[in-house]
Amino acid sequence: MFWLSFVNGLKMLLHWQVWIALLIYVALNIAFMIIAYLISSKNELTGCIIYPLGLSAIHSVAAGFLILYLYPLMLGLEFAMPMAGMKEMFKFILITSLIAAGATSILSSIPFVGKLVDLPGVENFIKGLIIFRMSSVYFIDDYLTEGEVALIYPTFRQTLGYCLIALAVAGINFLLMTFCSYLSSKRSFLKDTEGVVVMFVTSGISIFCSMIPLFMYAQYVKLSIDIILSVY
Repeated sequence: MFWLSFVNGLKMLLHWQVWIALLIYVALNIAFMIIAYLISSKNELTGCIIYPLGLSAIHSVAAGFLILYLYPLMLGLEFAMPMAGMKEMFKFILITSLIAAGATSILSSIPFVGKLVDLPGVENFIKGLIIFRMSSVYFIDDYLTEGEVALIYPTFRQTLGYCLIALAVAGINFLLMTFCSYLSSKRSFLKDTEGVVVMFVTSGISIFCSMIPLFMYAQYVKLSIDIILSVY
């Protein structure tokens, strides 16, 4: 079922709502990066404080609303979350997102583990995983028995598998960023400007792709629910 969830997670990209949500998600993150870059270019100390703290919070909050919007699609329905539902759960998802940001910050301070967590793809996956699991109380857990809930989520080893996929995505994006930066450095004009553009574009691609492992995780949950419901 792990590999089927891998395929179904990629199929999530066939929904137009996913593309719109992901592009808005990327745009919000890049907009903050540009603002932080402009601030740090004028005041390096302020930029150094705002960038890591603000970026983590913005990542989490944007991911939270992305996940909330796409939750019905991730569970196999043919529609995204209506605006009425988004408004109703605004406070909950905001708090949940900030909790996810705090949790990943704590994990990133642990020796060795922190270096892996700090990789953009892994960090975003862990934040998304925390938000997804906490939100499942409203969307999944209330409709299943306690025993059934224990069966629908991936095991620890399987979750590590999704983390490895996120790590692989992060590694590919890092190689892409390095290659693009190398090509940019070989050009004889607008080097600094091109370097900044390359950084934002590759960061955007990284942010976009970092959600795909979470889609795979969600599809595992969806497949497990389908099996339980087929019994009745």
